[in-house]
Amino acid sequence: MKRMIVKKIAFGNFQESFVEDRLKEGVNIIYSDDNNKGKTLLFQALMFSIGNTPIFPENFKKEDYYFYSKIDFSGEEYNFLRKNDSFIVRKNDELFLFESVSGLKHFLKKRGLLDIPIIEKDGRDRLADLEIFYELFFIGQDNRNPSNIINKGYNNKSDFINMIMALKGYKVVNNKLDMLEIKNKIDEINDEIKENKKYLKLRKENKKISSYLDNFSDSEEFNNFRNMSRRYNEELGAYKRERNREENRKDKLEELLRELNSLNREMKTGNIYCAECGSDKISFKNHDFHFELSNTEVRNQILSSIKFQIEISEDEINELEIKINALQGKLKELLINTPVELKSILLYSEFFEEDIDYDRKIMELKEELNLLKKSKETIENEQNLNKEGIRLEKNKLIETMNRYYKKIDPSGTLIFDNLFTKKDTTFSGSDKQVYYFCRLLALNDLLSHPYPIIIDSFREGEISTAKEEIMLTYFKKINKQVILSSTLKVQEYLVDKYNNIEHINLLDYSSHKDSKILCSNFSIQFNKILEEFKINVE
Repeated sequence: MKRMIVKKIAFGNFQESFVEDRLKEGVNIIYSDDNNKGKTLLFQALMFSIGNTPIFPENFKKEDYYFYSKIDFSGEEYNFLRKNDSFIVRKNDELFLFESVSGLKHFLKKRGLLDIPIIEKDGRDRLADLEIFYELFFIGQDNRNPSNIINKGYNNKSDFINMIMALKGYKVVNNKLDMLEIKNKIDEINDEIKENKKYLKLRKENKKISSYLDNFSDSEEFNNFRNMSRRYNEELGAYKRERNREENRKDKLEELLRELNSLNREMKTGNIYCAECGSDKISFKNHDFHFELSNTEVRNQILSSIKFQIEISEDEINELEIKINALQGKLKELLINTPVELKSILLYSEFFEEDIDYDRKIMELKEELNLLKKSKETIENEQNLNKEGIRLEKNKLIETMNRYYKKIDPSGTLIFDNLFTKKDTTFSGSDKQVYYFCRLLALNDLLSHPYPIIIDSFREGEISTAKEEIMLTYFKKINKQVILSSTLKVQEYLVDKYNNIEHINLLDYSSHKDSKILCSNFSIQFNKILEEFKINVE
């Protein structure tokens, strides 16, 4: 994958803004003599610009601002601009416009800028979300919790671990119930089925139906057929709905492309102007960005971006078609290999369900039983398939974390036995930050990833000078960009704490006004950034 280096960060609007363009390769420390100097806002602005879930202060109205970053990927510079949930990515003269984090994620994957793996989530394979991917190398100041991931909304720590294993080439199967719980639940359902069978009374209004019911309705073969056919049809329905949504999106993009191309032809053969105001300026607007299409260069870039989004939609539709065809093949094979009697009894049992409460209850229990058995089988087969490899990789990761810990604190008593701590375990003092240091560097060693290490408030918890110096030594050794922030005590600041450390780029934010990093001083520079994206702001 391509080596990632952050070159510039900026955020603001036409009235107030801030631009940081002094970042270098190697270790960067952004520091100040007090809190509230804007360091955390800068870190959040960077990560927000590339699709991370933000943790901005409550009084910071992010919807009022643009967020920008310039990032070098192995010599190729990409510029990212975000406003709310809309993104523009600029590379040289190319512009790519996305109206969701998902669109940006697929772009980053398809362009080979980020090695985002596919993981299993809710029974389906999908690209890992950016918010857990970025936690491989970014630790923000807020919501730190060693027992879970930082942005624990839709994702959880199991997804994070699965993502790491996926990057190592292993697939981990998720399941909410562990093996013991599944076994206990299976026993309970079997007992309940036996009880309900004692009271089951079938109405035998038709000899043929009764014969089918007597011979097949209680058989495991019939229940397997019934459940498999239902599951296949439900999955087919879900994939078809997703395909329809993507086709609708593609149709809208193609219609927009036709309209813009039509406009392009008209502008070549004559002038277009507004009949009401007489203006010859033509604009294109999405939710958050406004472009002037009278400019040929801008128009061509928008056309190129829309074509790229159409390509992404086509890829998504093709992938869904493959999944749909595979499921249809499985359903066809199921029907071919199933006796006629079993297919008939499926219809008859549905007819009788309305009048037979116990029959319905047993069928529901058996459906639940089959799902549990499948979960058990999945855990036993799929997860055990890679069990030894995953175990070795996890052990390697934990061993590396403990090795780093002993380098930082030779007399320390902490022992890491997992990537995350138990829920009721807390770290005191600086141990939490030492844990994140060990985790980030262990992941860097395990994955050999090309991304920078970014930690806001890296010495949180009153880390001693000795520990801090060891940490900085290791940061310099990993031979990649490191961006850290630090709030110094008054006496540390007065003696120029960091000036005696070689090969570190120091950025002093002490002169910033409290809680007011945005100002008018950067307006010319920031407006020039926005102009490079050809944005027409009303």
